[in-house]
Amino acid sequence: MPYEVKIKLKGSQSINFIPLGKTTRVDLKANWNTPSFTGSYLPNNRDITEKEFSAQWQVLNLNRNYSQVMIDYTNFNIKNIDNSSFGVNFKIPVEQYQQSMRSAKYAILIILLTFGVIFFTEIMNKTRIHALLYLLVGLALCLFYSLLLSFSEHIGFNPAYLLSATLTIILVGGYMFGITKRKKPSLIMSGLLGVLYLYIFVLIQLETFALLTGSLGLFIILAMVMYFSKKIDWFNE
Repeated sequence: MPYEVKIKLKGSQSINFIPLGKTTRVDLKANWNTPSFTGSYLPNNRDITEKEFSAQWQVLNLNRNYSQVMIDYTNFNIKNIDNSSFGVNFKIPVEQYQQSMRSAKYAILIILLTFGVIFFTEIMNKTRIHALLYLLVGLALCLFYSLLLSFSEHIGFNPAYLLSATLTIILVGGYMFGITKRKKPSLIMSGLLGVLYLYIFVLIQLETFALLTGSLGLFIILAMVMYFSKKIDWFNE
């Protein structure tokens, strides 16, 4: 017997369906732009825009691992029904506090690479740099995240990120120039920080390909470090 029902829901975190009918068709539409489709069956058709999404499923009884008619209830596994469900989770999009926390996870990467550039500068230019100067540069890099969180509460995340990154690059680049008395190390340091902050900004904006992009970025960074390190005469021969 054909059966059709229309339901309007409000404030749900997720919704799932169980295909008990001979042919189960579901048309779903919501004013949400970050859906996560889950379950045993993906939508046959989907359309996701900036403001809403719509999806359609059609599941036949032949696609399930249990029969249409249940005769022997004693030997029937109810988990088969639960495992056949499908639906959607309404993922919360990345907000400014989440973005700030995600950017803070890359703090160690930025600090280590910055220290690496200072170390290479020290070796190649034969300029001794005191450990206290490393500490001050590290504190300046850590202060970036405090500035980011503070500014984002008033002007939004993207402008706050740009402003905090610019202030940090100017501070560290200028300090590097004061240490070495040369423009080249200062420009290299400023350029490196600019590329790193841009790279991390792209990563925290991504949701689906963040891991892939991050892994490729780390591979390229490691390859560059290996390339420049082989040019250094470590034993002064």
